[in-house]
Amino acid sequence: MTQFFGQLADALERDGAAALATIVTAEGSAPRMAGARLFVRPDGAGGGFEGTVGGGIPSTCPPTRPPGRT
Repeated sequence: MTQFFGQLADALERDGAAALATIVTAEGSAPRMAGARLFVRPDGAGGGFEGTVGGGIPSTCPPTRPPGRT
């Protein structure tokens, strides 16, 4: 987890902003447990995101932009 926060600190320094998502509680069947984290860089800079709060192939694929967005 230390590497994750180091990457987050680097993203904040380089990009000036990032959104952090943390799973606080999980009930029933869930792909990730409480404590799972993800951060997203602004405008998808530097690969877009680190970490995951989901599971399966879609969670490991790079993010895509909706049609018409640049």
